[in-house]
Amino acid sequence: MLLRNAIVVDSWTSPGPIGRGDVRIEGSSIAERGESLLARDGERVVDLDGAILAPGFVCGHTHLYSVLSRGMPATSDAPPRDFHEILQKVWWRLDVALDEPSVRASARIGAIEALKCGTTGLIDHHASPCFVDGSLDVIAQACRDIGIRALLCYETSDRDGEVIAAVGIAENARFCAENGRDDIVAGVIGAHASFTCSDHTLDRLGTAAQDAGTGLHVHVAEGGTDRTLTRQRYGAELIARYQQRGFLHGKSIFAHCVDLTEAERAALQHAGVKLAHNPSSNLNNRVGFAPLWAENPAVMLGTDGIGADMYREAKSAWFRGMEADASCSPGAILGMIANAATTLYDHLGVAGGRIEAGQAADLQVLRYRTPTDLHADNLGGHFLFGMSAAAVESVIVAGKIVVDRGVLVGVDLEREYAVAREQASGLWQRMLAKSGSSLRL
Repeated sequence: MLLRNAIVVDSWTSPGPIGRGDVRIEGSSIAERGESLLARDGERVVDLDGAILAPGFVCGHTHLYSVLSRGMPATSDAPPRDFHEILQKVWWRLDVALDEPSVRASARIGAIEALKCGTTGLIDHHASPCFVDGSLDVIAQACRDIGIRALLCYETSDRDGEVIAAVGIAENARFCAENGRDDIVAGVIGAHASFTCSDHTLDRLGTAAQDAGTGLHVHVAEGGTDRTLTRQRYGAELIARYQQRGFLHGKSIFAHCVDLTEAERAALQHAGVKLAHNPSSNLNNRVGFAPLWAENPAVMLGTDGIGADMYREAKSAWFRGMEADASCSPGAILGMIANAATTLYDHLGVAGGRIEAGQAADLQVLRYRTPTDLHADNLGGHFLFGMSAAAVESVIVAGKIVVDRGVLVGVDLEREYAVAREQASGLWQRMLAKSGSSLRL
């Protein structure tokens, strides 16, 4: 396929000169970039007519299973008073009510809505205690069917008992082993948080990660609950528990990191641990703000399941960052966007994130009209104050057009959303039926 007449943004960070050009795709990769490239026999030619061609986004931390929570009824008469109660009264009642059909529906809609926003990859963190074995396969197939790349894990936890924790570890290990050479979907070992994982469970997670040659994707210090309950239950410090089990390295993903000291944050970044910043979720849960906007290759941007619109999330990061510290820069926000892509491609074992020969052909086409010049030096300003998901016209993943001028290719949207609404109704009924039960953790 030959993409002609585009305004090429070859990278979200340190882009080269932004101007008109052509891009040739062969298979799943970019083969050539230049001006006035000649079409080859049998090659599909797409004239972009001055639209912007840029790398697709990756959401650095999300929960596809939360898609069916949109608009759901309250599961308790008394609203949650703090973050721990938000988990107990909302999310842990949702995940325990999930079954195979609802997991499938939520994953498919989540993938669809991500693509429509120019997001070509997801780093997902899944939990469904009543449907653990095979749950990651269901999500993986949904991502393949819709046409999006993904890094998946199961959220191991002791909150539903030792048996479910053991099944969660096994699900992570099996999925990683079976998807080790896949450039579309891969696995990483998953856990909920320190305060819901016993020493025995963390030890077994460490062994599973070592055997799989990967890291741990886990919520870390998402508010003060994690640190406080870790001390009370296990007599240990938060980061020390992970360090003792060999999780502090570049394959691990620590999400949130709100309630960390500067020394702890610096230690994680020095070790190369990827830190997923989720400002919209942190604001919504009132847990505080993680000062993670410094330009650092370890920090990436995620949504924590509040959709996969990285344009919107970037704006949340920018405005909240500026409120906290005027030294926050557009370059730092763009850096978080790029770092999420680097993390996903590293786990998948492919090169990506730039529009140049040999890189993955994961691209978005933006019909963005601007009243001012667009060039490398002011890309951040256009990104934060002009560009949005509404401008996304087409999306390409692994060399295939998956969104063509606003239309999902090969996807019956009416049917997908009808199935999702049906599954959501049943899910909410199961949640309400469980609302009187108690949760140990």
